[in-house]
Amino acid sequence: MGDEGVGRALGRPTRRRLLAGAAGAVTAAGLASVVKPTPAAAVAPHVLYMVKHNGDLIRREDNGFRQRVGWGWQNARLLAGLDDNRFIEVKEDGRLWEWVWDGEYLKYTHRGHGFTLDNTRLVAGLDSDHFLEVKVDGRLAWWYRSGATFAEQIRGVGWTVNNTRMITGASATSFYELRQEDGGISMWTYSSGYSERLLPGLTFNSSVAVSGITGNRIWDITSGGALWHNTYDAFLGNWTYYSVAGDFSDVRLITT
Repeated sequence: MGDEGVGRALGRPTRRRLLAGAAGAVTAAGLASVVKPTPAAAVAPHVLYMVKHNGDLIRREDNGFRQRVGWGWQNARLLAGLDDNRFIEVKEDGRLWEWVWDGEYLKYTHRGHGFTLDNTRLVAGLDSDHFLEVKVDGRLAWWYRSGATFAEQIRGVGWTVNNTRMITGASATSFYELRQEDGGISMWTYSSGYSERLLPGLTFNSSVAVSGITGNRIWDITSGGALWHNTYDAFLGNWTYYSVAGDFSDVRLITT
């Protein structure tokens, strides 16, 4: 663990896992996938990465500028953003790779393995050193950086497919849950244990991909191919939202 490389340039406490080629070996296929973007793409905040069904990796900036920064991502199963410059990828074979944007390229580091389809169902980034995993058996694991890899701590059970459809990070101590039962959304915040806050006024029944931005903003792509930016106003207790022009029906994974 901890080997580095450049590869394909560019995832309830009483009801409710991502570590991941030959690590560090730059294969011919990997080199062929590296694309050097323009320097301007390195400084945009809240970049949104999108994996398309054809395997392309798209980098979208806040100003709407989009460019393909990689291809060959058909074996990416889950993504979760850690901060504006890094995210984790869970591969179909259960390996965990951490990707870091250095201003010109995305570079990977192999961080673990065992996050297979029969072990890991969902992941959500919290900050540069922490992420959450919902296991297939419903346990909620909090992962923290430990040297060249990550270590876990179980923080809940019961997060089964019947209860939780998706999760995405909101801050270092909180995350969003898209509930299975009613399509609604909750924010969970940790302080000795997790507490839930319902965020009424908007349902996510048709969401096929979600990614939190900050403690009150979230992207989602609906089954009809629309990309929505949603903001929750805690004072007023309601949501405001707008859709981004374009058809995003060819996108299957997103992360900020």
